[in-house]
Amino acid sequence: VLGKKLHLNRAVVEQEIAQAEAEYAATERRVRTDVQIAFYNLLLAQRRVEVTRDLVGIAEKAVEASQTLLKAEEVGPVAVLQSQVEANMAHILLQRAENARRGAWRRLTSVVGAPDMPLQEVAGDIEDAARDYDFEELFQTLVSTSPELAAAFSATERARWSLSRAEVEAIPNVNAQVVVQHDNATGDDVAGVQIGIPLPIFNRNQGGIQQAVGDIVTAEQNLARIEMRLRDRLAAVFQDYADARVQVERYSAQILPQAK
Repeated sequence: VLGKKLHLNRAVVEQEIAQAEAEYAATERRVRTDVQIAFYNLLLAQRRVEVTRDLVGIAEKAVEASQTLLKAEEVGPVAVLQSQVEANMAHILLQRAENARRGAWRRLTSVVGAPDMPLQEVAGDIEDAARDYDFEELFQTLVSTSPELAAAFSATERARWSLSRAEVEAIPNVNAQVVVQHDNATGDDVAGVQIGIPLPIFNRNQGGIQQAVGDIVTAEQNLARIEMRLRDRLAAVFQDYADARVQVERYSAQILPQAK
């Protein structure tokens, strides 16, 4: 086999293996990300239940205080009714928070493949999870570690090796044959050697080369498309995170202290 065809065949297959491994890593990362998202949703739902329970306690104490003030004739019946309405609203919020927690638990157990796991508390700190990020640094980290890009890069390398393989396809291989015969009539042994080399005069694999070039263009465009898609997806997630961080800071610095 001439033209290093076997070497090029191995190079093509090695890139196919690398692409398959990268796609496997991408799938594994997607599953892990789904689990992390479901976990933090549950952690938030759990924290919401704690906060609304405190709100219910405050509202019930407010009802008791308004009733005491009514007996002392310092407020009117309307104030008592208002505090009772707020207490009822707090109970509704608590029930909704409990339902949201159960729903978040079901989603988490479904993602991890344990739907029969009983409801329980999860350990975690929401405040520690909030950090300040730089978009460009995040994007560069994503580009350097993304298995999706790694798979696309392997596909591009495979297409380039396939072009090299297509370019040497027209180089003929040498077919050698050794024959040893025995003539029973004369008792002579006859040995012969035959060597054949096909001459590709008209077929230079032009079609295969053109297809390989087209595959390279497609793979390179797909690589650029995936990179732009990653930037677009990161931009949407980064905006959601930035909005949530602003809300957390506002609640922590102003709303909660004022409510207390």
